[in-house]
Amino acid sequence: MDTFNLRCDEATESRPPRKLSAIMEEIDWLQNHLPQNGNNNEANHNNEANHSHPESLGAYLRQQFGLDSCDTLPLPSDFKTLAPEKQKKVFPLTANPNTSNPAERAVQYYLQANGISLSTAVELGLGYAQLSIERDSPKRDANGQPLKEKVLLPFLAYPFRVNGRILSYKARSCNALPPVYADEPVRFSKYFMQLTDHSPLGISPFHIDCIAPERLQGKRVPQFLLTEGEKDCVALCEAGFPYCISVPNGADSNPEEYLKPFLGWLEAVDSVVLCGDTDLPGRTMVSQLAQLLGSHARFVKYPADCKDIGEVLLRYGKETVRHILENAHPPKLDQIVTVAQLHDTILDYLDGNYDHGYDVGYGPYTNHVFHPTHEGGLIVVTGQPNCGKSSFLKDLMLHMMVKEDIRCLLFSFEDPDKAKNYAQMVRLYLKTNNPRHLPRAVCEDCLRFLNNHMAHVDLQGELATPDRIYQLADSYLHQHPFDYLIIDPYVYVDFKDRPKDENETQNVKYLLTKLQSWGHRNHVWVVIVAHPRKSVTAHGGHTSDDVSPDDIAASAHWKNLADFLFALKRVNEPGRHYTELNMLKVRDQDLCSTGKVYYVRQPWGTFLEMPDAESCEQWYQAHE
Repeated sequence: MDTFNLRCDEATESRPPRKLSAIMEEIDWLQNHLPQNGNNNEANHNNEANHSHPESLGAYLRQQFGLDSCDTLPLPSDFKTLAPEKQKKVFPLTANPNTSNPAERAVQYYLQANGISLSTAVELGLGYAQLSIERDSPKRDANGQPLKEKVLLPFLAYPFRVNGRILSYKARSCNALPPVYADEPVRFSKYFMQLTDHSPLGISPFHIDCIAPERLQGKRVPQFLLTEGEKDCVALCEAGFPYCISVPNGADSNPEEYLKPFLGWLEAVDSVVLCGDTDLPGRTMVSQLAQLLGSHARFVKYPADCKDIGEVLLRYGKETVRHILENAHPPKLDQIVTVAQLHDTILDYLDGNYDHGYDVGYGPYTNHVFHPTHEGGLIVVTGQPNCGKSSFLKDLMLHMMVKEDIRCLLFSFEDPDKAKNYAQMVRLYLKTNNPRHLPRAVCEDCLRFLNNHMAHVDLQGELATPDRIYQLADSYLHQHPFDYLIIDPYVYVDFKDRPKDENETQNVKYLLTKLQSWGHRNHVWVVIVAHPRKSVTAHGGHTSDDVSPDDIAASAHWKNLADFLFALKRVNEPGRHYTELNMLKVRDQDLCSTGKVYYVRQPWGTFLEMPDAESCEQWYQAHE
């Protein structure tokens, strides 16, 4: 007994053609809006024509499927030929437009309504049949449920061939439905049947014979087209693209199952253009195939009012289909940056039109060693304990808040009392140790300013893991944009959520690369305070010992990854009183460079830059 698998629904299958002016407008739109990777599409097309793909699709898929030379694979010859008595159910279409067979006339009308010529249908060996289906009738039973009725409908039959042998037919009904309203585009019923012998290999892709070795005779296929449905595959043949297939079972088809028997045939294929539908199942299919095919995949863009390549043919014609396929583009690689992509930006740099950075507010000596841009990145601050790293950072941030409207978010682990920390910032802002003598309105203005320019993170006992720091900073950034993220100090960062077999050096690299890349993407400077390995001397932090990048605890990655790295030193000796900033690394030295700057500190905590250490001592003597 014959086996038919039936599913049904009804949908509009045909829409009126568009005017030539609309077609040309759509072509222009496509040319301007097809996704490009910074390269001219025509140049890409010519480049692919002049340079053969380094690896055939068949060889690539063998690797993707994890196959080696010892594996036994299914072959095209393993598919079962459909039994002759079942093949007799389907009759080949003819090119006779005046056929007397009503089923053939219905199929011809359906093809014509979808832009498919009889000559293409005959060349592809499409057939027709009159098959019985069961559907709901207008009559109801005693419970009000519709009774079933059997009716004969005309079906278009798509033959699935391998090496010329018919393996199965997939058929769809195509009787025209009565219009619901005047001037409604023609609609067709949409019942599907499959006539098969249930081969263990399933069914092959439709039209896979187009790349059979006997047919190619050694020729290569630089552009192989893959569609979601048989009608779209036929539409591509109509448009003049013979090397195309349709997946066997719609968007849910398993690529490994339907491609593995044909890996040998796919040795002749260089790239695959994915012509899926634009609905969710179609987009999902394209995404999955793109991951499987890698650099062999090519993508297309349809006009906005078309859901598949068949509709493009129907609405816009063959020329638009050709235009779309000729401009099929490879996967976009955001990681690859070409001259063409940055053409205008490069010229701006040559003309001096680029981010020249900003003064941080201390004066020319500080600007000579620290002149940041708005690009963001990683700043590492080190120095012996108690040398004033946190105090200097607070003052530096306040200078930039006032001068450049900079905003910052602070993980100040050594300042558990956040109100006290904010009060220290008020003293810096008002330049006084005793703001009680100032009018309350002045303090209120200061608090409003600070509220708009800074915020602290209070983890309330939660571990400060790298991922948690990242999550909080990223979430706050999207609510309240800021320019600087301060982590002071690094020693409080907890790596308990990292793999147990990773050492501290690996943990430091993870932290720094994660936050640095985040900073670059979001134009935020990430400032991390890191203590040196050396123990504090008897000077109690007021030491003359210089700290080098190699002295920072745990890892050389601090030096290697930092965009800026500076060490602070506080000197408090007879005849020598100053704070020294030693800029040890500047990655981009177009705007500033390494060197030392000397500061004195006013009673309320503000730092003033000085030209040299002697000037610092003179200032202290003058202000005793």
